[in-house]
Amino acid sequence: MQKRIFSLKFFLNFLNFLKNIRDEIVLIAKNFLGFSGLRDGILKSTEIVLQGHNLLSVLPTGYGKSTIYHIASLVFKNPILVISPLISLQKDQSEKIKNLKLGRSEVLNSLLKKEKQIEILKDFSEKKINFLFLAPEQLTRAGVLEMIKLANPSLVVVDEAHSVSEWGHDFRPDFRKLGSYIEFLNSPQILALTATASPPIQKDIISQLRMKDSKIVVDGFDRPNIFLEVLKCENEEDKLEKISEKLKNVEFPGIIYVGKKDSIPILKKFLEDRKFDKIEVYHGSLGKKRRTESQDNFMNGSIKILIATNAFGLGIDHPNIRFIFHFQIPDSVDRYFQEVGRGGRDGKKTIATLFYDKRDLNLSRFFKGKINFKPKDIKNFLIFVRENSDILLNEKLLYEIGLEKAKAKKIAEKLSDAGVLRMDSEKKVFIVDEKNVKFESYKAYETQNFLRHFESSRVQMIEGYAENLGCRRKYILNYFGENFSKEFCENCDNCLRRNDVKNDENLPFEVGSKVLHFLWGIGQVVRYENDKIIILFEKVGYKKLFLEHILKEEILKKFETSS
Repeated sequence: MQKRIFSLKFFLNFLNFLKNIRDEIVLIAKNFLGFSGLRDGILKSTEIVLQGHNLLSVLPTGYGKSTIYHIASLVFKNPILVISPLISLQKDQSEKIKNLKLGRSEVLNSLLKKEKQIEILKDFSEKKINFLFLAPEQLTRAGVLEMIKLANPSLVVVDEAHSVSEWGHDFRPDFRKLGSYIEFLNSPQILALTATASPPIQKDIISQLRMKDSKIVVDGFDRPNIFLEVLKCENEEDKLEKISEKLKNVEFPGIIYVGKKDSIPILKKFLEDRKFDKIEVYHGSLGKKRRTESQDNFMNGSIKILIATNAFGLGIDHPNIRFIFHFQIPDSVDRYFQEVGRGGRDGKKTIATLFYDKRDLNLSRFFKGKINFKPKDIKNFLIFVRENSDILLNEKLLYEIGLEKAKAKKIAEKLSDAGVLRMDSEKKVFIVDEKNVKFESYKAYETQNFLRHFESSRVQMIEGYAENLGCRRKYILNYFGENFSKEFCENCDNCLRRNDVKNDENLPFEVGSKVLHFLWGIGQVVRYENDKIIILFEKVGYKKLFLEHILKEEILKKFETSS
């Protein structure tokens, strides 16, 4: 290891003669990682990181985001901390680092013996470990943050960073306090990585992680080898027939995603009755052993068709998936394109088909299991806490005041995050800031309302994708904030049909421009859809407005910042 570092220092001294940092990055990637070149998004992201900025890098699944901190590790003096949600992802990344001979890499998790955990933390604190992978839950354990702080990490990487945001489709409460944890580590540089984050979620990630002097890179969402199409279906029987017909003309293997677990046995039996074979299933209710078998069978190529819920896919790197079908429409463009992005990583022709029945957009399906509280719930909760100091969130006691335990827990978490309430390890609750508790309670309720509205607007955006008559690729790229200058992508169903696409010269507001609404404030034009304009407002999320109405009533105008 010492010999390699010495060679690197010599190499970097030589690089000082180069004026362009990008030239340096390419040379490092070639000489130390064996890469012949780097994708634009990776190159730009690495440049920003090496310049010392905090960075949110939104790059699609399979794009090679880990390369950014691999290269940074060859330049930075101190170790790198990587926070990742799944042990399987941590292990995969750690093994890649070992294979690349970038230094010592360890994974810290609860499956290890206590002695081994202590050894890893001690070695990391003494800078004997170059990369430490762990889940955010590990940071809540006594002494872990203190040991990590001793290492003075050069960089904290937050993988699957959309999990930080309540607006993200895979929000994890354990990610919520990462901003304060990182500040405790003396605010080292942050690299946040995600494959799915629309502009509002990007903004929220930066806020939640407290990323000062931050930059954003969005790139690589244009996957020209993936054919995008939507097949409208009358009912479930129509879907089954259309999927069966479609499967007769595709290459294998592929994934059929379902939104409802109950659809899996119906779909599997239907396809088997139509003589399709080598079909496997995957969903969260399967036992761990059975899920592992299903995943292994898919990865080793022994099956043709995997029917799965969205529980399948995170961390999966299978290069030759030839089709991604969706039996039910997902709850957002974010989730849809993340799942689509698992296909065609070898660059070859791949088909992404959404089998669309408008009735699947029933909001109750998307919001099932969502916990929402009302002002009276907060009021009852606070009365209860004041009258029962040093209490547990006891289900029986809460029931007596008409409050469900799940709602009480959510209210307690929100007010605890705001710093006006404290929950100890036994779930006892105390009001610690009586002066601000009323204001923070109101803010928590308003935030919840906005979140629900935002989730509803995301459903409207995926509906817009399904109903869209223009270029589907352009629609998706605009959603993620990536520019697509062409009018036709030539690889989606609408572009091949050349359905009614408006001439940009006749549009009152440019796509991507800022506008001002008399009621909703500042927004950004996302796209046009026939006689409607879709705008993302900072306050209320996505809105679809009739062009004729906004022009006639003059309720929208260009927003110009003051110089």
